[in-house]
Amino acid sequence: MPRLIHLNGPPAIGKSTLAERYVDDHPALLRMYDDLTAVLRARPDAIVIETEHGAVDDAYAAVIAALAQGS
Repeated sequence: MPRLIHLNGPPAIGKSTLAERYVDDHPALLRMYDDLTAVLRARPDAIVIETEHGAVDDAYAAVIAALAQGS
């Protein structure tokens, strides 16, 4: 079962460092980088296009849905 792990907190608290360590211990994981997240949040139309046209798989769709909700 795919799992979405969302780290939230103030800047410079170590979210990216923690995510990198987790990914290092679980090599089959995909890490969404901060830059990609920022791009998706800046372009809500891209989120709509991706989800409405079925251009994404289930795991990616879950990430897009979470970002669209502001999670």
